[in-house]
Amino acid sequence: LRKLENELYNLENQLSLLPETKKEEKAREKKINQLQNEIDKLKIEIEEIENGKLYRNAFEWRFEFPEVLNDQGDFIGFDLIIGNPPYIRQEEFSAIKSILKQQFSIYNSIADLLTYFVELGYNLLNKNGVFQFIISNKFTRANYGKQMRSFLLENTQVTHFIDFSGLAIFDEATVDASILGFVKQKSTNNHLLYADFDKYNFNLNAFTESLVNIKQDFLQANLSENSWSFEDDQVLQIKQKIEAQGIPLKDWNISISRGIVTGFNEAFIIDGKKRQELITKDAKSEEIIKPLLRGRDINKYYPNYQDLWVITTFPSKKIKIDDFLAVKEYLLSFGERLHQSGEKGSRKKTTNQWFETSDNIAYWQDFEKPKILYPEFSSKSSFTYDEKGIFYTLDTCWILNNGNYYLLSLLNSNLMWFYLKTIVSVLGTQAFRMKKIYLENLPIKQITEKQEKPFIKLVNEILKIKKNDPNTDTSKLEREIDLLVYELYELTEAEIKIVEGN
Repeated sequence: LRKLENELYNLENQLSLLPETKKEEKAREKKINQLQNEIDKLKIEIEEIENGKLYRNAFEWRFEFPEVLNDQGDFIGFDLIIGNPPYIRQEEFSAIKSILKQQFSIYNSIADLLTYFVELGYNLLNKNGVFQFIISNKFTRANYGKQMRSFLLENTQVTHFIDFSGLAIFDEATVDASILGFVKQKSTNNHLLYADFDKYNFNLNAFTESLVNIKQDFLQANLSENSWSFEDDQVLQIKQKIEAQGIPLKDWNISISRGIVTGFNEAFIIDGKKRQELITKDAKSEEIIKPLLRGRDINKYYPNYQDLWVITTFPSKKIKIDDFLAVKEYLLSFGERLHQSGEKGSRKKTTNQWFETSDNIAYWQDFEKPKILYPEFSSKSSFTYDEKGIFYTLDTCWILNNGNYYLLSLLNSNLMWFYLKTIVSVLGTQAFRMKKIYLENLPIKQITEKQEKPFIKLVNEILKIKKNDPNTDTSKLEREIDLLVYELYELTEAEIKIVEGN
């Protein structure tokens, strides 16, 4: 209001100072009209503000909370902000991402909307203001949360992080809830309260008492922008010991790729009987039908193959479907369901041809090389080896090319599983989600070919046994590998007990 009144005063001054000579009369008249219009508009706006018309149907928090302004009317911030921001996936607000990128240092192109509410809350606090949010726990480990983790560690004193570990806190929402609190002040040797509830120790009607029983004191300096892993000091020391000796897989000559998306599994995934039927009709069918492993088929060291096959008509292969008449006839049997969009179409709209998979998979040749495979969702280490390079897999799985038996042995070891559990996403209380970002940061120790030999020898023995019977117990040989890995990373007896107790 004061700003508008100052503008009005300046305009009226300009009006009074206009020259009155006859020579400049037309220019003066034009200027008078222009200034008078601006003055009239300002008077109307001032009147609306004074009468409250402008804000009659709006909420202006500076009017409602005058305490957040100083004597000069400048915003100084709230003492406390409490909230439960909306959980909206990044695909649903693509239209405003360019604006978010300009406005928020916490911006990440694949971050959920709730992350921006955290920085907004921080900006609305006064110095030493208190922040309390019910929020998804995904930001603590997800790749998109790196900017948010860094922002919090650099600018705030985290007071507490209470994780509900996938418990269904809200009937109407499936978010893995947590409570995040901080003070708007830079951290100096700050300690925070950490608690991890599960179904055994959570009692909504006795929350405070339950919290007292499980809360832990945690040093903020032990958190990093790469992930927030709330482990006790002994676990953190072992984790740091592994990191100090290993080299992240992203710095190896290793490529990590996800499995394929067909867009219509019912058509593109077939069993052995159907495969043989198509090959009998047309021998060329064999060229584009490949063995398939699902996540559940990938076991430790050796797969449990279920005679499933995938039709690999990837757009990047540029297949002419008329060269594979039996496959063409089979796919046509699905009618309109195989087509994209439409009332009866079962697949999302793409520029691909009707007989092609939805996913282009430009790296499909990597599936036909020796590789390590693992499921994205698992409750135990399950890394298997495809020696001949024959298996394809779906997008719930990942493949590692350029690995060997030494790498396979470490990935399946107790110690590496112990480490992975401190960095991967946790789903409820049972499963872990091992996305590419986590495997890339797994610190594997690089050793000489001579040092690798005992590991490779044991893996060869395991695979030889599993090849005859995948269900054969090889735990004794696996135990020998675990002991070699402990020795490799120079773990003490006490540290080994901690690893095997987690």
